[in-house]
Amino acid sequence: MERATLLETQKKYDSVFLCKESQYCARMSAGGLLALCKDVVRGKLDSGLAIIRPPGHHACSAVPMGFCLLNNIAITVRDLQARKMVNKVMIVDWDVHHGNGIQEVFYSDNTVLYASLHRYDEGEFYPSSTDGGMDMVGEGEGKGYNINIPWATAGVSDGDYIYAFKKLLLPVARQFCPDLIIVASGFDAAVCDPIGECDVTPECYACMTSMLKSVSNGKLVLSLEGGYNLDAIANSALACVKPLLNIKWKAGHIPQPAIYLAYATLSEEEVNGVPQSKYKYSSNWDTSNIWNPAVEVPNCYSAQPSELGKDTVDRVLDIHKEYWTSLNM
Repeated sequence: MERATLLETQKKYDSVFLCKESQYCARMSAGGLLALCKDVVRGKLDSGLAIIRPPGHHACSAVPMGFCLLNNIAITVRDLQARKMVNKVMIVDWDVHHGNGIQEVFYSDNTVLYASLHRYDEGEFYPSSTDGGMDMVGEGEGKGYNINIPWATAGVSDGDYIYAFKKLLLPVARQFCPDLIIVASGFDAAVCDPIGECDVTPECYACMTSMLKSVSNGKLVLSLEGGYNLDAIANSALACVKPLLNIKWKAGHIPQPAIYLAYATLSEEEVNGVPQSKYKYSSNWDTSNIWNPAVEVPNCYSAQPSELGKDTVDRVLDIHKEYWTSLNM
């Protein structure tokens, strides 16, 4: 396809950019995730991280959008099910944007549990739709199998995510008992991401990864989605890989949290209005227990939620008590 035609074609869609290699790259991205998941399901690998581009969670069944051409995770799940390699799959989407494409594909399916934690801002945050609301629980046989945790505003941090996992996602995951968990692993809720404007640390991503490994016999695959600060992506992804490899950060062997040094690449105006100096590494921080060899998760496991974050999770929990007995205990 000629460049002029590509430019005209991309104008038809929301936030889609095309070049002559787009189709090849999109197929490689989806195929790469599928190949990894096959190896995990077969037992060749315990778990994995798919470092793929373009991302996929916004792509709908017939419409690309949000930098996503093919829905990598949806394609993978349907292929694995068609081959009878898995029956039930849980998808956890911690990208800061709602995965509207994944939701669309599985909205009436009780073999796929989709749970998304995302900025919502009353439907104003991208993809700017009420589809990400907490009342969107699924339909037909899939009712109760779509869990949206829509954060009301920016600034969501470790405590909010850990509270959502402990109170809602882990109990439901254990009751659902999936054969495989796939994470739509966007890192745009990370500290210093200029789009997400949230404050999730690498330690929290590691903690969430570790908690998910306790389900589905550890069969867990992370699939790279969004992120707009390369340092944040790199450090958050590295933090997730450590629990995937069962590597523990021991006291005395912990590098300075480079994620905070990412602020040096941004102007003060870009850091959510917070002075850079606040986030530069400080010797006063207690890093000795970021990963204590005596425990399974980093110390952020005990982080407390904000009042607004707790209220959001509690409201979602109340909605889903109707569908999950594990939430009534």
